[in-house]
Amino acid sequence: MTKDEIKERVSVSDVLAKYGVELNRHGFCQCPLPSHTTDRIPSFKVYFEQNTFHCFGCGASGDVFTLVELMENCDFYSAFTKLGGHRKSKSKMSAKEYVQHIRTEIESKNKIALKEQIKKEWDYRIKRNCERLGALRATLEILLKQRDFRAWKLCLEKYEHEQYINDFYIQYGMEHMNDV
Repeated sequence: MTKDEIKERVSVSDVLAKYGVELNRHGFCQCPLPSHTTDRIPSFKVYFEQNTFHCFGCGASGDVFTLVELMENCDFYSAFTKLGGHRKSKSKMSAKEYVQHIRTEIESKNKIALKEQIKKEWDYRIKRNCERLGALRATLEILLKQRDFRAWKLCLEKYEHEQYINDFYIQYGMEHMNDV
């Protein structure tokens, strides 16, 4: 069982009952902790809803794990195993395999980040080129209306865009290019 499963299944009152401690109807008892032996009146309170306890005499408080730790004078892991807990089995990877696994995870995350960065850059370049081509198209249309072929040719040479040159040849024919 895991820590959370133990907290759900094992109550503080169940643990106290295993140690022979009885609670009154309000959840009080004399402090059962070995460090507090001078208790004459019930000062140890169990809160059933939260599955916790608090001793007003010695100030100890906590959950089922803390109670077992204090009663047995042990660490958390010992209390965890006494309450029926066990660690999840770790994968049987060697240290080299684990390091290689972590490296591949990092590389895949870096590749994804790099792909996203490249996509953003290309989106920016495409948007910028579309804006430039839109401005070029508007300029070329004005020059074509004015029949200013010399300026039109200079404009195309500046932008070096073959689609507009081909469109010009188709629309106006080669004889207009000789005027330039």
